[in-house]
Amino acid sequence: MAGLGEAPRALPDGDGPLTDLLGGLEPPAGVARAFVERGWWRTETVVHDVYRGAARHPHRTAIVSHRAHRPAPSRVTRISYGQLAACTGRFAHALDALGVRPGDPVAFQLPNRWEAVALLLACLRTGAGAVPVMTGYGVRDLEAVLAAAEPRLCVVTDLWEGAAPARVLADLAPRLPWLRHRAVLGDAVDAGAIDFVRHFVHTPHERYRSAGWLRLPSRPADRVAVAVTSLGLRAAHSMALHTPNSLHAGLPSVPASAEAAFSAVPLASLPSLLHAVIGPLTYGGTVVLQDVWDAETALGLMAAAGVRWVYARPGQWAELVAARERRPREGLELYGAFTSDEAGACAALGRRVHAALGVPLRALPRPAPHTEGGSSRGH
Repeated sequence: MAGLGEAPRALPDGDGPLTDLLGGLEPPAGVARAFVERGWWRTETVVHDVYRGAARHPHRTAIVSHRAHRPAPSRVTRISYGQLAACTGRFAHALDALGVRPGDPVAFQLPNRWEAVALLLACLRTGAGAVPVMTGYGVRDLEAVLAAAEPRLCVVTDLWEGAAPARVLADLAPRLPWLRHRAVLGDAVDAGAIDFVRHFVHTPHERYRSAGWLRLPSRPADRVAVAVTSLGLRAAHSMALHTPNSLHAGLPSVPASAEAAFSAVPLASLPSLLHAVIGPLTYGGTVVLQDVWDAETALGLMAAAGVRWVYARPGQWAELVAARERRPREGLELYGAFTSDEAGACAALGRRVHAALGVPLRALPRPAPHTEGGSSRGH
């Protein structure tokens, strides 16, 4: 970056609060301009793409979201581009009503549901920093992420696969003085927490804001917008900070045109977020979500939604192949099958995937140098 003739801004100490990093990190204007001219970066974000999609094809399906524990007739929710744009605006104003301002971190530990996507877009819309947290993180890992991010708001489910994230967060809250609000998505909302559905979905905050419609932040494509946490060796966490441009640059150079994509991996992981959410919404496609992993259900969901691109871990690919072999399905025609674990994607598994699903299993490409638009820190 420095080779383009402009010195980068001094960066805050990597051990400081995430808020300081979110407010102090941005690429030099000359670097951003050069990358835009080369076609690597943009001046817009995926939020602009969603709004553009809502204007051009408001009834096109943006999200298909499957919830395992609902009654069969109501398990699948379909969100159009028009509805997603409206939810993005409403969720953004809901954040604003809670005092969330540009640069404030917002953490959410949510399964793969449409609300997680809309909340991510709302963070981009307001300039807040989205901090998605793996649903499998227990009290120790959740506390480590929240201690590093110091979010103003944390959103969790009431219950999740035998755990009670809302209770865990409530117990942690006294040790997190910077956490102003807890929001709970689900039926059991404890005292002191915000009912997510009531506050974010049902309350039209956009009508009540005295200062008028919430403005987009300046230079939205160059702000640090997402902090992705991963758990490494010896239970050490690392946090990668990304701008919308560093995420956009990680998309394939030849995009799929208005196709549906599915990830079996939680959206809190960077490859899943990038290739199963940001990619489809950028190009007018469909995000297909399943909140509880089940290979048999996933195959039916993918066939019904017309999924063409799938990302999964090697073990999940083995489950998909076994389910496909047990019960072949009509209507499932994949264009791409991807995994991030090259070591786990052995030749034998690749042959099974190709035989059962008709596509080769490939590892996701490594990011190019111009995708490094943020920073990283360990904790």
